[in-house]
Amino acid sequence: MVKILKIGLIVLFLGTLATHIWSQQRFYVKGQAPGDSIRIDRVVVVGNLRTKKPIILRELEFRPGEAVTWKNLELAQKRIENLYLFNRVQFRVLKFDTENVLKINVTERWTLFPIPILNFNEHSFSKISYGGGVADYNFRGRAEKIILIGWAGFNPGFEFSYQNGWFGGPKRYFASLSAHSVQVANHTTAFKDLESRINGLSIGFGRRFGIYKFINFGTNIEQVKPSNPMAALRSTGRDFLWGGGVSLKYDNRDLHEYPTFGHLAELGVHKAWLNSWGKGYTSYLYDFRFYHSFRSAIFAVRTFGEFLDGDIPVYKRLFLGYGERIRGHFSETFEGEKRLLNSMEMRFPIIPKRYYSLSQKIPALKDLEFAVYGTLFGDTGIVWTQPRRLALKHFQSGFGMGINMLLPYSNIVRFEFAWNENLEGEFIFDSNVAF
Repeated sequence: MVKILKIGLIVLFLGTLATHIWSQQRFYVKGQAPGDSIRIDRVVVVGNLRTKKPIILRELEFRPGEAVTWKNLELAQKRIENLYLFNRVQFRVLKFDTENVLKINVTERWTLFPIPILNFNEHSFSKISYGGGVADYNFRGRAEKIILIGWAGFNPGFEFSYQNGWFGGPKRYFASLSAHSVQVANHTTAFKDLESRINGLSIGFGRRFGIYKFINFGTNIEQVKPSNPMAALRSTGRDFLWGGGVSLKYDNRDLHEYPTFGHLAELGVHKAWLNSWGKGYTSYLYDFRFYHSFRSAIFAVRTFGEFLDGDIPVYKRLFLGYGERIRGHFSETFEGEKRLLNSMEMRFPIIPKRYYSLSQKIPALKDLEFAVYGTLFGDTGIVWTQPRRLALKHFQSGFGMGINMLLPYSNIVRFEFAWNENLEGEFIFDSNVAF
């Protein structure tokens, strides 16, 4: 225990030291405060070889001739980065005679490419999926996404998806379409070695209000055929599910791939009918996240909950231990019809973000980002089924420390070590930011 506390104090000291050595990169011109305004008379975009210029300009939220604060210019730069189309986005205000010209320099990524698939599902070398497909993350040069993939091995299947994040001009509509056919290994303890063939189609349509507010309506239909007919609610051994839902979201995070400040608040409800209008279940969801920067350190908090109510088939039960996990119980699974997960994390730079180029002639290999952050974290969560009472003694918890590596093309790799309540430790290797 003493050894663990010593390690924690050393990491905390290094993190505090880092916050004094390195400061956040700011866009402001010397002598200007974040709240000071400047009139932008003209905007020039450089480097957009494939992306249409209006796709970039619509993220600015101001028009030439209008005044804008330096802080809002910085936020506009980050919104363009959140398109995931560019390795780097740089803003520079130039003065020509009486004109202030905003020069936007972007370095485009490869957005059309084949996708090789080699996944170690559930962090197991015995559950390998392999296959391939093709993706275009900038279809028509308008930030539309089309993906077609197929894979064999563990949970074999195929999927097609299309997303359009903004159409309709100032009305700011967005839409999505996906179709899939997947053989899924269900992890319920109610049936041993249960698998289900799922064929599904889903459609989404929504609208963005202003910069940060979203509303999304969705509908879907699925055909589910469990390997054990007893797992289905119909005597034929095959269930049909259809339903619809709505979600509300407020999202003013600066960078979605690795936020440094801002909030995410999402509420959703979805109604699913099983085989007939009289039988079904309802899903309720909330997801709140908070990020705050102090010098270079980032303090992050998340609270997440999902609740099912009604006639719930076993293949739709909820888990902690697959998509959502508790570090300290990373390889354990917990099953039920309701789940909660709360997390806190302190992130501090070890190597601040910097950019490297493998080729000056190929834009997609220029301005490749790299950064390393240290982390201190704690997770706690629970999965339960009524009528079990919700009590603190039933929560599973863990804490630890780790290293986050920010790699080119928005890839993040995490190396972590976590302890559970009994101070039993485990090493974690995972991708993507924890939240």
